[in-house]
Amino acid sequence: MRFITFIFILAGLILGPVGPTLATAEKAPNLAPGSSAPLNADFENLKKKAEAGDATAQFQLSVVLLNLGLQTNVKNDQKSELFLEAFQWVRRAADLGHPKAMDVMGDVYYVGAKEVGQSFGLGEKEIGPIFKIEGQAGDLAKNLAEARRWYQKAADHGEFYAMLKLASLYATGQGGPKDPVAAQKYTKIALDLATSQKDPNYLTRMATIYEKGENVPPDLALSAKLWGQAAELGDASAKRRHDELQKESEGQAKSQK
Repeated sequence: MRFITFIFILAGLILGPVGPTLATAEKAPNLAPGSSAPLNADFENLKKKAEAGDATAQFQLSVVLLNLGLQTNVKNDQKSELFLEAFQWVRRAADLGHPKAMDVMGDVYYVGAKEVGQSFGLGEKEIGPIFKIEGQAGDLAKNLAEARRWYQKAADHGEFYAMLKLASLYATGQGGPKDPVAAQKYTKIALDLATSQKDPNYLTRMATIYEKGENVPPDLALSAKLWGQAAELGDASAKRRHDELQKESEGQAKSQK
């Protein structure tokens, strides 16, 4: 289970938020120095911004530290220190309202803060103060209600993937009341964001959702349109899927005739 948890939260920090739905987002800035090299100016500047209360810098620093901890030439005790510091910055950024950091917080509670800590070689005593829940300081188990709360915060701050995770929790009733209407609402908000920003990753995710009917009724016409929009932005896999759907549609039309 720990290996699965490690990959789960690792994807959340380095590749992009994960949870009920998997996806990729922004990658870490290339600021982390090698373990044997002195701290470079970019790293020092980023840390100064983070220490001054810049939430974006705090989240970027957490990703940089996590990347550094994953380097093979870093000793195990150093890895633990880097991972612990990375999660401290995630929590600080989340508390300041950074959307992606709040989304990662949701991922942590979706898996379980204790399990996440163990995956990174951190004990409950170390990670507990970072991920404590108000009024439940010692409870670090999987907590879907807390995951939903953080996903809600991130979604309300415009975080695309958090919207989809929140929609999934509403659709399944995990972490709170089942609410299909709210599930469709946040899926629609995510759709509007994908089309307005013209992000191929967002568009392909929404195309898949409407093709398979994840948390919303399936809509193959809309799915094909979204695949086509992603294809126009240069996504080769989207073009292949769009062409496949067109052929399927043409084949169905001929068989009906």
